[in-house]
Amino acid sequence: MFYSSIGKRFFTTTAARCMKDTIQLTLFTKEACPLCEEAKEVLKKKIFTDKSIDLKLLNYQEVDILKPENLKWHDMYVYDIPVLHIDREAQSRPIKFMHRLDAEELIEELSQKL
Repeated sequence: MFYSSIGKRFFTTTAARCMKDTIQLTLFTKEACPLCEEAKEVLKKKIFTDKSIDLKLLNYQEVDILKPENLKWHDMYVYDIPVLHIDREAQSRPIKFMHRLDAEELIEELSQKL
């Protein structure tokens, strides 16, 4: 992971020692999207059942980009869904997985300690 400032890196290291890092998973999706259904299955069958991932630290949310209140996400991801954001408290930007989710890559990312 890359950090743009020494202060940010120091904070991340200090925070990791003091508390566990909560991970927000946000899946951007829409109805009638076969790749979105496939991504949900990968999360359900591979990620949320993996023993190496502390599920108590995960917060999961789905965002339907077709809803009017999600216009920002629609404009951003209309041609890229499904998109999964992995966002830790100590990160400045989320890590993004687009199109097809690879279970092994996700497990590796979610198992990383900051």
